[in-house]
Amino acid sequence: MAIDPNSLPRDSETLRKIVVDLAEQLDRSLAEQNKYQSLLRLLEAQRNRKSEQLSKQQLALFEAAWQARSAEADSEADDDDDLDGDAGSASKPDATPTPKRAVVNLWRGI
Repeated sequence: MAIDPNSLPRDSETLRKIVVDLAEQLDRSLAEQNKYQSLLRLLEAQRNRKSEQLSKQQLALFEAAWQARSAEADSEADDDDDLDGDAGSASKPDATPTPKRAVVNLWRGI
């Protein structure tokens, strides 16, 4: 907002009141702006925190899938050993649940 210097009053007391009033308006405006910025920062932090959190059930599913994948890799390695002539050895049962079984167990509360 442009102010024409010629339109300002010549009285110093009136000018002082105008300056004080403008300074108060600026302070209120800055305080309101800071309040909104703080609220936006809080909302952003809250949104980011939620998106990074995993529930206990999700963590259990990931763990079960990882264990199943490890078991599959181990059984493939055992199968490769069997091809090398070790087919006569007893195969051990796989105690690790498949991902599908892990999901069923998780929902049953096992």
